[in-house]
Amino acid sequence: MRDYTRYWTSGALLHRDERQNDNFHLDPMLLLPLLCIMGIGLTVLYSAVHQDLSILENQSAKLLAGFIAMTFAAWLHPGVYRRLAPLLYAIGLISLVAVFLFGTTAKGSQRWLDLPLLPRFQPSELMKVTVPLTVAWFLHDRPLPPRTIEVGIALLLAAIPAGLVVRQPDLGTGILIMAGGLVVVLLSGIRWRSIFLGALALLPFVPAYWYLFLNEYQKKTRFHLLRPRE
Repeated sequence: MRDYTRYWTSGALLHRDERQNDNFHLDPMLLLPLLCIMGIGLTVLYSAVHQDLSILENQSAKLLAGFIAMTFAAWLHPGVYRRLAPLLYAIGLISLVAVFLFGTTAKGSQRWLDLPLLPRFQPSELMKVTVPLTVAWFLHDRPLPPRTIEVGIALLLAAIPAGLVVRQPDLGTGILIMAGGLVVVLLSGIRWRSIFLGALALLPFVPAYWYLFLNEYQKKTRFHLLRPRE
């Protein structure tokens, strides 16, 4: 157990030898839970739509397309992702800024881009994947555990797109983007003491976040989460 913990907190995940991953591989420890979630989701959907097969078939087709895309992504060499990460990050940031300039508004939020020859899409969805890749790219060639300044830069790489997404407003996606970058930083081997002190430093900002950044609807949803019966 000690060796297992040391592996996950030593930054080894960011410094793996590329030659070790030459062959196609799908991790069964990740694949099996994913297949279970897909099966449970289809079962719940089938029950919720009153056994409407057309909706079930449509969702199954989307899951199949996603599974094929995941298989192709697993086939690519990790070095490909490392080289593409900064480019994808730059494209994502430009797309997020473009949303504020000429994005499409739907359901009270300006989140979508309608570009010629492309389907309508949300740049924030791209950043959910791009931010962890970019943070890992930034830390890859640096000694681990990272220094304080490097941790700050890594968190800033996640905070910039997360802040732009929150301004759309899309608080939930913004939190997910920030969390994606934070997880990579945590896996880089920083001390638990530093994590604890960082969390304490953020506590004074919680009231400001509540009163300055949340609208009434967002506050109500959080109350409902804590008190679902009300």
